[in-house]
Amino acid sequence: MCTSQTRESIRKEMDRAQKVSEQYASQSIKIYSKTLKDSENISFDEGILESKDALSKIYFNNGEYENVIKISSGIEELSLKLNDYNRLAGMYRDLAASYSMLRLNNQALQTLDKAKIFADKIVDQTKRHYTTALIYDSYSVCIGQANQDVKKMIYYVNKSLEELSKISDNEKRSTIDSKYDLIGFQYFRLADLYYSELKQNSTAEEYYQKALNIYEDPKYTILPSNVVILYSSLSDFYYSQKNYTQSIFYAEKALKLTRKYDHPEMRKDIYNNLFKAYLETGEKEKSKLYADLYTKLNDSLKRTEQKSINTSVDKIISDKEVENRNTLNKVMVLASIICVVLLVLGWIFWKNKNKRLHQEYENVIAKISQLNAAAETEKDSSAKPQKEVDFVEKEKKIQISNSTVNSILRKLEAFENAELFLKNNVSLNYLANYMEVNHRYASETLKNEKGKTFSNYINNLRIDYITKLLYNEPKYRAYKISYLAEVCGFSSREVFASAFKKRNKISPSYFIENLSVSGQK
Repeated sequence: MCTSQTRESIRKEMDRAQKVSEQYASQSIKIYSKTLKDSENISFDEGILESKDALSKIYFNNGEYENVIKISSGIEELSLKLNDYNRLAGMYRDLAASYSMLRLNNQALQTLDKAKIFADKIVDQTKRHYTTALIYDSYSVCIGQANQDVKKMIYYVNKSLEELSKISDNEKRSTIDSKYDLIGFQYFRLADLYYSELKQNSTAEEYYQKALNIYEDPKYTILPSNVVILYSSLSDFYYSQKNYTQSIFYAEKALKLTRKYDHPEMRKDIYNNLFKAYLETGEKEKSKLYADLYTKLNDSLKRTEQKSINTSVDKIISDKEVENRNTLNKVMVLASIICVVLLVLGWIFWKNKNKRLHQEYENVIAKISQLNAAAETEKDSSAKPQKEVDFVEKEKKIQISNSTVNSILRKLEAFENAELFLKNNVSLNYLANYMEVNHRYASETLKNEKGKTFSNYINNLRIDYITKLLYNEPKYRAYKISYLAEVCGFSSREVFASAFKKRNKISPSYFIENLSVSGQK
């Protein structure tokens, strides 16, 4: 077969791969991988670049970020040879987004700067506006990963929408579809920022509705991956509004679409949404099903994460070696000395820190073991537990009779046994009313008999409860910190994390990680 016929057959195969890519990603990957190999065998540069570009996009949509980095090797030289600035800018954007998803933020922003340089050189006006809009979107995402500067994130989303508005609606059908697909996605991005970061729920719902109007309009062909992301976010949004029916509705729609679009990270979030929503509606069997699916998938993703990061670092090192080959020998000795010193100092710091943290972890485990043993063996209900005393600022005491103190202590014990401290609306007045005394008596008794302020008393009960629950019930270790905070009565994950660290001297995430590693049952 002559070269021209071979090139024509490769183009036909690439067309076939493109048609199946949206619904059958794995099949499309096989076809494009073959066209890449065939193109390399006959030095067909256009075929090589187009196959790499297509594979890069499919890998990214599948969450296979390490494969995006692998496939990007050699793209700049090839693109410049063909004067294909549009494709080069797009592939650099995919590469930057992959670095960002792997938390390699500096490398991501540097790669985006390259993408913007080449996007400005695109001659076709429509392609230039669209590619630039995509790059602005990526800047917003990378900034969010790096430092959560919400104002900058919103700025770049609006810059993206501004570029998209410059594209005429008289363009060909595929261009219009791409334009409105991205407009809908940017509306979703704004909704998510106003909801998650700015807590402006009414504004967020307006943008969610704008995105939904576009994504469910039959006149537009929208990427299934974007629809999945929108449905999943709507599920999360309505869960936060305690509209569990709507939360389940959108999560189920998202899960149905993932049969055509395989993205394990997104599927993990959907499982978590369904688990939480079904738990709130009292459907325990369905809640357990999705909790199990979430845990299995989460464990699988953790095993592959380190492998992905290693691939990324290898690629960065390879690129830097090419860029700096002429100057490497001049700085190698100094850099080696600095690296060794930093590594030694870092290792010493890390070792000491982890030794201290692990000792605190062991202290917590020992405390829980003692409590569990006491709960099994203690029969004498009159045995008074050892008083745990916090520092409490001294003030003038009020006189309370012994009989009143004993009555308050009995009611405090009943309060603790009933686990009423888990209610998120518990206050000193609530506790005083429960014990049928005034709040001064309640406060004074806590100070004198428990050695605690009201706030410390409640927080310690809550933290002891969730710590013991994590130790005794392994399924809770897979839940989000924000959910664990709700379980034990805290109003926010930040307050919970601070109270946990104050009580146990370690963070909740460190405690959970070590429980999982040690295999505590």
